[in-house]
Amino acid sequence: MTRTDTEQLLSRIINRSKAEETFAVLRGTNATTLRFADSLLLPPLQLSDRIVQISIRRGKKYASTTLTAFDDASVDRCFSRLEDMLPQFTETDTIIPFPETRLVLEAPLFHQRNEDIAPEWRNAAAEKMLDTFRTAALSVSGSLVTSDSVLAVATSNGLFLHQPSSLIHGDVRAYSGDGLQTSSARVYRHRLDTFDAAAFATHVRDRCLLWKHPADIKAERITTIFSPHALADLLMPLLQQFSMRAVQDDKSFLRRLDGSTFVGSRMFAKGVHLRSDPFDQEVPSLPFTMEGNEVKAVTWVRDGVIENVAEGRYDTAGSVRDVRPLPTNLIMEGGDAQIGDLIKKTKRGLLVHGFASLGMVDPRNCLLSGSTRDGVFLIENGKISKAVKNLVLRETPVYLLKEVLDMSVPEVVSPSGSYFPMRLPSLLVKDVMYTQASGVI
Repeated sequence: MTRTDTEQLLSRIINRSKAEETFAVLRGTNATTLRFADSLLLPPLQLSDRIVQISIRRGKKYASTTLTAFDDASVDRCFSRLEDMLPQFTETDTIIPFPETRLVLEAPLFHQRNEDIAPEWRNAAAEKMLDTFRTAALSVSGSLVTSDSVLAVATSNGLFLHQPSSLIHGDVRAYSGDGLQTSSARVYRHRLDTFDAAAFATHVRDRCLLWKHPADIKAERITTIFSPHALADLLMPLLQQFSMRAVQDDKSFLRRLDGSTFVGSRMFAKGVHLRSDPFDQEVPSLPFTMEGNEVKAVTWVRDGVIENVAEGRYDTAGSVRDVRPLPTNLIMEGGDAQIGDLIKKTKRGLLVHGFASLGMVDPRNCLLSGSTRDGVFLIENGKISKAVKNLVLRETPVYLLKEVLDMSVPEVVSPSGSYFPMRLPSLLVKDVMYTQASGVI
């Protein structure tokens, strides 16, 4: 859908509402998925859908529902259903009006329509990945997805925001015939010419082949190098705690005992810088939220000092402060070293490439627990000496960012389970806590 098509559709929907305020979010996707299982390419799957989420306010009550048919009769039935739902809800204490008109530029997320990508390109990219694993006698499962989508937000107060995007997503898991060696990875790109299928698959293949006959080692505190992907999994829950709401709910490491925040205090090593910018050319992201608030460039941590926390519409109500949403991407400044240089300077430690899962144990200090996965290796005297069995990490990224010894050149990654663009270095950290063997393959 073009910007004009989207604006006309949402305007027509909102104009049929009789509520005091109306808020609409449109999400549309057009995607093609090539799946492969046991190294065999399966027929492509096509997906095309549009959905509009509608919220209304009458007095001090709100109601929401979704709409998938957009003719006038369906829209009218939707608003009638919402009006019938309103009496079931309790009144809110404070009315914060939906956002009004403002200028937000579109981030550079859109480069090609999915329907314009030749099937031959997808098939060739998928076959390159499959051949990389077949020649190493490894099996592989996963998918290659190309998609274009649109997100738009409109309100009866005059707001209209529109962001198209396109994405190439590769996701693979390689494993040996006996199932005792495995490795996986995900890659996201916005342009076809930046997606190197062979290089991506080679990286996963080599790590799978290297993780052979893993040895038992003692679970203890040990110096660790976290790859950018592993670091992404660790920083995602930390990032969610940069929120005034989390501080007020006592679910953030940024809350002091008296209820105030640690903004202005040094909490991490001096070289730690965390920032976000939706218009960054390498990791562009959404320049507005689903609530219709603009996402601006923000520095969250500078030289280890906490500079900002996110504040929503309700946090800033009645004040002169601007709404500051949680970021839609994350950028961590790194060093000049390569990951090989970090290995060379490590006398004894671990190299961790990822996690099977990380769960929150204690939100008050962002304590996480979960098993390593996708390749764990022992480093001795500056060299990888052997593969080791997966361990359970029990640690907080707050500690990790305090005890940073060195960082590599940043890479573009995303955490497991969802697309959230990040540019992160590998991190060398001293004395990371592991509690036991996990038994995960």
